[in-house]
Amino acid sequence: GLLKHEGKAKYGDAYRQWQTDAANFNIDGHYPVRELWERARNSWNKILRHDGHSILVVAHNAVNQALVATAI
Repeated sequence: GLLKHEGKAKYGDAYRQWQTDAANFNIDGHYPVRELWERARNSWNKILRHDGHSILVVAHNAVNQALVATAI
């Protein structure tokens, strides 16, 4: 991985696209952000099936952000 400032320096155009239109951001070979959000939304359905139980979710930062964003 890269630190934020390293990614910004190395991938300036992509970084700007991410900042201005995250929902439609896509990098070749990777899931588009919109698809990530849909996967996060679907994950809530699986998590909520375990009402009354403790659930541990282990994920990367982008997935964690998508989970929080789709929960609001």
